[in-house]
This record gives sequence, C-alpha cells and structure tokens, in this order.
Amino acid sequence: MSNSQDRVLARVVRIDDVKTHPNADSLDLALVGGWQCVIKRGEYQAGDLAIYIEVDSMVPVDNPIFEFLRGRNMVEQGGKEYSRIKTMKLRKELSQGLIVPVHAAGSPEPKVDEDVTDRMGILKYVKPSEQAAINGGNKGSRTGTSKLGFPNFIPKTDQARVQNIQMAYDQAHQKGEKFEVTFKLDGSSLTIWHKDGEVGVASRNVGFRLEDEKIGFFTAIKNFFKGRGWKRVIKKDSNHFTAMAEELNLGERLRYFGLNIALQGELVAPNIQGNFEGVDKPEYYVYDIYNISDSRYCLPAERLAILNTLNQLGGETVKHVPVYMWDVGVPEDMQLVIKMASGESALNGKYREGLVFKSMSRDFSFKVISNEYLLKEE
Repeated sequence: MSNSQDRVLARVVRIDDVKTHPNADSLDLALVGGWQCVIKRGEYQAGDLAIYIEVDSMVPVDNPIFEFLRGRNMVEQGGKEYSRIKTMKLRKELSQGLIVPVHAAGSPEPKVDEDVTDRMGILKYVKPSEQAAINGGNKGSRTGTSKLGFPNFIPKTDQARVQNIQMAYDQAHQKGEKFEVTFKLDGSSLTIWHKDGEVGVASRNVGFRLEDEKIGFFTAIKNFFKGRGWKRVIKKDSNHFTAMAEELNLGERLRYFGLNIALQGELVAPNIQGNFEGVDKPEYYVYDIYNISDSRYCLPAERLAILNTLNQLGGETVKHVPVYMWDVGVPEDMQLVIKMASGESALNGKYREGLVFKSMSRDFSFKVISNEYLLKEE
C-alpha cells in the first residue's frame, strides 16, 4: 500500500441517472459518468449531488459514514483500519465504487468535480506485490537510492479511466478521432531514460542508478561529518528494473542514439504480479516514449519509428506493447468500449487486463480495464 495519491479517488458528482435494479426490490442502479453503482432504493435521484468514491480506494472505517463497511475487505495501514472499495456484483449487477451523501466531506459549498480525497482521509490501495515492485524488488542492493525520486523531467505513467472522461470521450467520437489500441499488460512500470549524456531507470515512484555515481570531494566531507561515512562513489543499483535495462543495453543505446527521451513500458516476469501474463522470463514492452527536450509524448507512429531505429543499433530487440487495433475510431456508446476490454491475453495469460487507447494525432489517451479482470483479480 502507498500513501501517494496518483489520481482523484473521491470527488463531488452529479448523478446522471438512476435505474431500478432488475433483481432486487430494495436496490437501484446509479450511473455516474461511465460507472454503475448499486444503491439503496430511493436514496438518490438523477441530478442529485453526491460523492463518488472509486474502486481501489481505501476508506477509513473510523469515519461514521464508512462504519457500515467495517469487517469488509479490511486493510490496516499506519495503525489505522480501512475498507477497500472493490468491483463486485450485487444480485448479478455490476457495482463499481461507492456513492455517499455530498455533505460527508464537510464542504460548505460543494462543486461538481471537487476533489475530496484528502479531506475524507481516503488512500489508494496498492497490492503488496505491486508495492514491492514499485520499490525495486528485493534483488541485490539498493544502497544510495533513498534520495532518488522519480525524475522530475518525466511525467509519471498514469492513464485516466474511460469512465471518468465521458465528455472528452464524446468529443473524440464526434470529431471522428482515430486511435491506436494496445493491450494493457499487468506487470510493473519501468522507465529508462537518457538526458544530456546521463542515463537512468525508474519504477513508478522511485529512481535507480544505472551507473556508479561519483561524489564531489566537499560533498563527501559533508556526508562524513553527518555520520554517513566516507564515500566518493555511490554504487549503481541492482534490482529487476536495472537488470532489464542492462540486458537490453538501453543505457548505451540511448546515449548513442543521442535524443533526450524516456522509454516507458511494462516489465512482466514470473515473479511480478503472480506472473499474470504467463511469461517464462522477464520481458519489457514499451508503450510510450516521452520527448524530454520538447516536453511531450511521441505520437504512436513516431514512437514506432524511434523503436525501429533503436533496434537497428543492434542488441536484443526492444519490444513494443502488442497492438490490438490501429487507426480506429471509438463507438458512440462507451459501454461497447468497456465490453471490448475483456478478452484473450496478448501473451500467455488467462485473459487480458484491458486496453489502452492513444490518439493518433494529439496527446490524449485513456485506459479501459476489463470488468472480468476487476472481478477476478482485484
């Protein structure tokens, strides 16, 4: 688990619609954007303001509004008890998230889209196996990495869920925007970068040294008198992130290539995420390339061209994430895209985690997580 909030987990919403639950006399179905939540009959009406809390949230059960969840999907963090909000089926109907009264956050004048995550003490749930991967795993030494955060000149990899961007989705459909559609792999985020001759590696939140780092004489003296010992060199890190970068020789290849870019991709392996993708050995699949000099993401065609050039430099092939569809529009009904997300794995897994849509012409993208995956794996 982690305290870092990578996305808005709780926000003020206006309920789009309320339908009668077909299989329960005492329940309704509330629709918020692309999400459906099971609620008590008559509790909310279309147009009401409320607070929507996303799946993967941990809500504190010492808050009276969440007391009814005590004993369900309990997680302890920092000596405090939380209930994890999960995707589930209630009387055969999908329920994704939690809707609570708008006054629960204590906002004097609540406004639609107001972020109340921190105010309500809500944290993001991270699976223990994923947290271990984020921290670099347990292979080898991580000496000296405590001061390396994620590089501040590269955006963190995070995609909006399609259910949260109804307006942007509708606009993309109306304009006939075309997309690259790729498989979403279930592993660990791995960024490998080059900037002005320097190279490095990062997990989702932590940076790692790909090469030994020399320490200046005066800095070494300061560290010595602070009780950190005498050290003129910080050794490079050793974990499954740096091991993959070294296996592909990407530090040297990126340096030779010369562009200030960051490869962002998914590291899948037998010891990551329970080997959901069913691989025999660690594999790296690039899904984005960030142009550091221009502060922008490369478009799909540009990304493929850069990977092709990198692979012509020799060495083991740097793989691109499997492409599901290319240069296609999105249907008017978002539910069709959500259904599309479920299906066979691109690799050797039982089924896929979902799909990612990236615009062919601008920096716009979103992910669609398979409901099958959410029900079985979460």
